[in-house]
Amino acid sequence: MIRHLHEQRGYTLVELLVAMATGIIVTLAAFAILEFATKNIFRTTERVHVDQGARVVKENIMERLHSGCVALKFAPVLEDSTATKLVFVSESGAEVSFSENGVHKYEIVYNAPEHTLTDRSYPSIPEEKGGGKAPDWTFLTTPSATQILTSVSEREEENPETHNKEKVPIFQYYRYWQEGESSTYHWSPGETGDGNSAGEIHPVPLLSTTHTELSATDAASVAKVAISFTTAPYHANQLADQHAPVELTDAAIFRDSPSSSSEHTINPPCE
Repeated sequence: MIRHLHEQRGYTLVELLVAMATGIIVTLAAFAILEFATKNIFRTTERVHVDQGARVVKENIMERLHSGCVALKFAPVLEDSTATKLVFVSESGAEVSFSENGVHKYEIVYNAPEHTLTDRSYPSIPEEKGGGKAPDWTFLTTPSATQILTSVSEREEENPETHNKEKVPIFQYYRYWQEGESSTYHWSPGETGDGNSAGEIHPVPLLSTTHTELSATDAASVAKVAISFTTAPYHANQLADQHAPVELTDAAIFRDSPSSSSEHTINPPCE
């Protein structure tokens, strides 16, 4: 019996160390996979959350822009609007309520250094309290301001001629083609307009690098406002390609009826 027990062998020290090392490696690999999956789920959830919030903000701005025609042939976009500041008048409801309750002037401001969008609202002053009459309302000078979005940046698009990435302004303003204006605009390299541009939106924005804010004349001709920006989670620069910042674009055209294709028609906004 004693002789039989002496013949039984256990694990050697080397075998035990190999088993322990293998177990540690497997455990670390399992934790690494779990951590990667958890971070991936977190990043995806965070991006979806940011996407949903940004779309709500965009739709809110677009809804107010679509309610900018508060009077016939009224120009909703105001002068001093820029590529980073959209100033416009808006209100929803019956026209009777506009004369009684007035309208609001809004400023949607993009702060490039802080990557934020801020909404400033200026109520009109009632006529009985010294305010102006419709459509020449007088607005309060002190706004109600709210930061509506963070982590905002300008979109980038490739220039078809230079093939370089160029930033797209947050706000862009467009007008209709004017009578007698040449329609030989180059839509893309080697391509020109069709020669029948009356009643169509001019593809070149009103603002440029040398003309940085709308004058009163330009503001009165604005028939379309385009909004374009990107937004992403706070640590977007650390995300993988599949978690790239969300790009959002939309546009509002101020028309109550189809535009005229006659060359002698001005096609003012809110007609």
